[in-house]
Amino acid sequence: MSHVASPQSCADPVEHDHAAGHLAALHGSEALVDVFQPDATRHHIVEVQPALHVELDFTAVSQVAYQPTIIVGRTELPYKNIKEMVDYARANPGAINRGSPGAAILSNLAPVAFEKSLGIRTNHIPFNGDAPAIQAMLSNSIDVYGTSITSSLPHIKSGKFRVLGVMDTKRLPQVPEALTFKELGYEFEAPLRYYLSAPAATPKDVVSRLNKSINDVLADPAFIERARAIGMEPQGGTPEDMERLLNAEIARWNPVVKSLNLPKAGQ
Repeated sequence: MSHVASPQSCADPVEHDHAAGHLAALHGSEALVDVFQPDATRHHIVEVQPALHVELDFTAVSQVAYQPTIIVGRTELPYKNIKEMVDYARANPGAINRGSPGAAILSNLAPVAFEKSLGIRTNHIPFNGDAPAIQAMLSNSIDVYGTSITSSLPHIKSGKFRVLGVMDTKRLPQVPEALTFKELGYEFEAPLRYYLSAPAATPKDVVSRLNKSINDVLADPAFIERARAIGMEPQGGTPEDMERLLNAEIARWNPVVKSLNLPKAGQ
């Protein structure tokens, strides 16, 4: 799943306190570097609607970065990693309350797909962004939470949250002790990808210049350091690379979205 950042303003954005979301567009003409400010955990996004067709309304410029989805739990829970959580869920059906920043956001879709693959179920409780979900964790209203390292790291470092699993093939440098899903025996990855797009009518030479400028920034050691400090791994590439990744993400996650029978925007 991804953010699709665009220099074109988007009307009536819906704000989410989460660094990851369903197919979306960043609001306004934010500079690329501003996306990775250490305090930039709030992004303006618009919900995907039937009238918004990413492949028709936007043209790919470049991938910008990615970070894995993670599952965090309260430290006093009886399970300390995702394998132990799965065993607990099997022994105690419906006993785990799982929060997310929104139903159609990857940090819900990935756990839904993972649970279905194993035949287990948690009680999903969606929130409008990270802030209320984190408060629910802190008040013991939910047990586990699908999120990113960006928003959860302060509470992990304080000892209130524990990373149960990283949905990637490699560990996170911010929490090197946290095991990946692969290490725990599950072939499951769910990267939160960040892209930059332009309006569909943008001339190809302009797209090429934008792509070169972005990749130059992504190779800057100072930018890499700032991005990694908040849990982002810079990753550029060509517009064609971005299109392939984006199409693969759409193909993977759209069936999961449809299975949730979510109401359309405006309903």
